[in-house]
Amino acid sequence: MKKCPSCDAINQDYDYDCGLCGATLSGIVSKSLEAIEAETLAKPRPKSEIHIGSLAVLATGLAATGAGLYLFLASGPIGLLLLLIGVPIIAYVFGIDGSASPVPGKKWGGSGKSAAVRREIEENIAWERQKKGEKGIR
Repeated sequence: MKKCPSCDAINQDYDYDCGLCGATLSGIVSKSLEAIEAETLAKPRPKSEIHIGSLAVLATGLAATGAGLYLFLASGPIGLLLLLIGVPIIAYVFGIDGSASPVPGKKWGGSGKSAAVRREIEENIAWERQKKGEKGIR
């Protein structure tokens, strides 16, 4: 298995590019899954950062949605317009799977991979562990 130096995603030995971020894996040495997991557990996690720009975009979306809902119930068309502006802004900030963020290089809430890709990777890891367990290698 190869661990991406850019995003820390675990990739198969035969991958030339990271399946998550697209970074090249040509110079990365393949390691066992246990060695990668040990490295990952020993590595301290960075503190999460709150960016003022991200909060401002989120606040704008929430304000437009709230005002739009109120005005839609009170007057109609103007409120609908604000709703049509506010909801996509909130959807942009959080993204469908958490991969969109107004701050380049930062992600909110998700890994950026679809559920099917994550499930396939988890199945491959489980299969590798089972295969090693059958051989008696630990």
